[in-house]
Amino acid sequence: ACGSAGEFLQPAHQAGCDVLLTGETNFHTCLAAEATGVVLMLVGHYASERFGLECLAEIVSGEFADVEVWCSQKEKDPLHWV
Repeated sequence: ACGSAGEFLQPAHQAGCDVLLTGETNFHTCLAAEATGVVLMLVGHYASERFGLECLAEIVSGEFADVEVWCSQKEKDPLHWV
């Protein structure tokens, strides 16, 4: 789910979802997920979006063979996990 995923939690739970993958969320969504038994996987925006950029670069390269397409190798996650 994109963004904080708060609006997706209840429908996901009602559909029988065990795990909800999102870039980030807020404290109250974490509490609601815990109360409903849905596991939240907070992977961070960089990690979840970087994969999409790399896939998009491959698609664009395939469609436009005469255009050089690449993802930055200097970009990095601005968050430092401890």
